[in-house]
Amino acid sequence: MDVVRFVGVYNRIFPERHDITIVYLCQCKDQNAEVATDSEHSEYRFFRELPRLPTYLLEKIRDSGWK
Repeated sequence: MDVVRFVGVYNRIFPERHDITIVYLCQCKDQNAEVATDSEHSEYRFFRELPRLPTYLLEKIRDSGWK
């Protein structure tokens, strides 16, 4: 996977925690590559069109310039 560009740093503050998310726009080198998850990520999905998503996720996608 190649990093296309750095998108930004985002944070959300909750009473019980403070989330910090660092976002990069990436591109797969190999269209047949397998995606592996780890203890921080339990699933992944690919979309041709964006599904209904929470506003905080749409903000990151919009900022990335991804279409």
